[in-house]
Amino acid sequence: MKFNFTEEQKVFNKKYKLDDGHYWECHGKPVLLHSTCERVAVMESINNLDMEMVEIDSEKRLAVIKCTGKLKDRTEVSYGEASPKNTISAYFVAMAEKRAKDRVILKLVNMSGLVYSESDVVKDKDGKWQFADEVDVYEMTTEEELAKAKAELDKMEKDDD
Repeated sequence: MKFNFTEEQKVFNKKYKLDDGHYWECHGKPVLLHSTCERVAVMESINNLDMEMVEIDSEKRLAVIKCTGKLKDRTEVSYGEASPKNTISAYFVAMAEKRAKDRVILKLVNMSGLVYSESDVVKDKDGKWQFADEVDVYEMTTEEELAKAKAELDKMEKDDD
């Protein structure tokens, strides 16, 4: 393995049959792919993630989504947030959702704080990968990208009706 996993991470990897291909590196730390978080959820039968939109502001490109998940008799709650300060993606609502889901899944399998998912890693204004909580300045998304994201969100809302 190319990563220097902690003992907790090694146990996690063995349990879910994970290898280096399920991670990528950010500042020497292994970062779990979002698809791998979803794989872990399937393996644990975590299929009852409840999503609630707490706040969405298209003009400010701000989204906060609450996710509640259950595994056996445990319930965990976490929030995913996205704003120009922690994502450059035009799809800020989708990013907030990914963050909320990944955080709840990792809480439910007792890995919160021991491993991070790729949804918590973003490019800074210089194009370097950083953990989202360490970044505070981004260039704004272009108007064209924002219009495309708004149109996609409108379509998703219409499909839900």
